[in-house]
Amino acid sequence: MYLKGLGLATELMKNVEKLAFENNVYSIKGDTHEDNKSMQRMFEKNGFVKCGVIYLEDKNKRIAFEKRIIKK
Repeated sequence: MYLKGLGLATELMKNVEKLAFENNVYSIKGDTHEDNKSMQRMFEKNGFVKCGVIYLEDKNKRIAFEKRIIKK
């Protein structure tokens, strides 16, 4: 079964944001491999901004994203 393009990641992110806000968390961060363009697009589509580069313990490079949550 092929689920790409159904907006499931966007729905998931909306629920994560709601849960975070309800628990007084106002920043969500995530990271992905620099070659994972789909994940980078998902972050950007959902209002995340690139905030830097991190390196894992095994020295693998990741692109870091953050979204600040504000009351609407």
